[in-house]
Order: sequence, then C-alpha cells, then structure tokens
Amino acid sequence: MKAQNSDQRLNRLTDDLKEKHHCHTIILYGSRARGDYNDASDYDVIAIREVGPAVRDCRMFEGAFLDAFIYSVADLNKSGESLLRIKDGIVLCQNDDIGEKLLENVKETIRKGPNPIPDWERQVIVTWHEKMFERASKGDIEGNFRRIWQL
Repeated sequence: MKAQNSDQRLNRLTDDLKEKHHCHTIILYGSRARGDYNDASDYDVIAIREVGPAVRDCRMFEGAFLDAFIYSVADLNKSGESLLRIKDGIVLCQNDDIGEKLLENVKETIRKGPNPIPDWERQVIVTWHEKMFERASKGDIEGNFRRIWQL
C-alpha cells in the first residue's frame, strides 16, 4: 500500500530509503504529515526494515533536509516512548500492515496516558526543581545554566 502523494520529491525519497536501507515500511511524520509545513521544513520519517542496526540518516535530499530513523522490526519493540512523536504520521508504504499497526499502537499508548507517579517520586521531582530554582537565582554562570535547564 502506498499513500496517494503529490509530493514527487517525497516519492523519490521513499524510493531512495527503500534502496539504500532496504526498508519495507516508511512513515512520514511531523509538519509535512500534519500539513503545516513551510519551504524550510524537513522530511521526518521512520523507516522499518527486517534486519540491521538502528541508524539515523540525516542529509540533504534534493534541496530539503531529511531526518530519518531507520529501525529493524525487532528495534520497534525497544523504542518505547520515543515513537510517540509519530502519532500523526502517514504511512507511505508498508509490509503486512506494519505501519498502520505501529501508528495504532502509538495512538493507544497516548490514549492510555502515562503511568501514575508514586507520591515519593512526585516529591523527589518537586524537591529537585525547588533546588534548581534556588541555584538558578544566584545569577552566576552556573545559575544561568540551571535556569535555562529548567525551561
């Protein structure tokens, strides 16, 4: 299955990822998938292949930046929360509905929400931030670093 796509550069990019990384499933996500992109927006993709190490393919492709995360099928089970960013993704091509199933699993994870934080852990987080705010109030270089870290 291939999504209908009028972006010819994206079609060529999909073909390039299939050839270069032997990917069978490719999901576009980010601003180009949501439709709120501009001329400077990059192409964010998750590409899946049967085997091979997880790699990141970042490069210029036909005048636009590519930011591709290449995973094996086995790597998907280890990715966890890092895949939440693809929730609004569009399956460009897939093998055995793997892309659609992955997107549905991500959406289900988001629907469930995070696991509750125990009271003791909540207190640790609050105390840590209070400590950071106090250190940030000193106004020196370390304080400025901690202030920015809080943001």
